[in-house]
Amino acid sequence: PSSNTLAIAKNLDLEEKEISPFLQDFLGASERTISRRLDGEPLAAHERLRLEMLEDVMSLAVRMFGNKATALQWLKTPLLAFDNQTALDTLKSIRGYNRVKDAILAQAHGMF
Repeated sequence: PSSNTLAIAKNLDLEEKEISPFLQDFLGASERTISRRLDGEPLAAHERLRLEMLEDVMSLAVRMFGNKATALQWLKTPLLAFDNQTALDTLKSIRGYNRVKDAILAQAHGMF
């Protein structure tokens, strides 16, 4: 799990110094907890779910937008559809996950 945590974060093209703060915010965990996760401590169920949602959305975005760079740009850009938040910020709940997936599909099909 910890190697997956790091791999998922690195897949977002974050610099090394950005990984821990991103994971703290995205997972809602303390710096100490993230440090333990990155050192091999298993993820809590809710942390694993959030990372699985992120991985799923990232994969879908790359497929729909055609490349990783465009997908990352879309995921990191504040959008009206998400109340001027980014898709990454919106992904912190199951409802948000569904909103992001729907928006990716709509955008990819020219309905956004």
